[in-house]
Amino acid sequence: MFIKKLKCSKCHREINKNETITIKAEESKLKGYTVLSNWAKTQPIFCEEVHIDKQIHRIIVNL
Repeated sequence: MFIKKLKCSKCHREINKNETITIKAEESKLKGYTVLSNWAKTQPIFCEEVHIDKQIHRIIVNL
């Protein structure tokens, strides 16, 4: 069976098994999903490095 690997939506780097990820989703889209790994493939996913960069950018902009 072919398993689609998760990739960061911004940098397109493949997500490692033990890596922390951030999934961006609207609350209304959360209803009815039981298999998170399948659902995650349809959502914007950000690797830890991109997520930290976005947080730092928000802090700098708000200063």
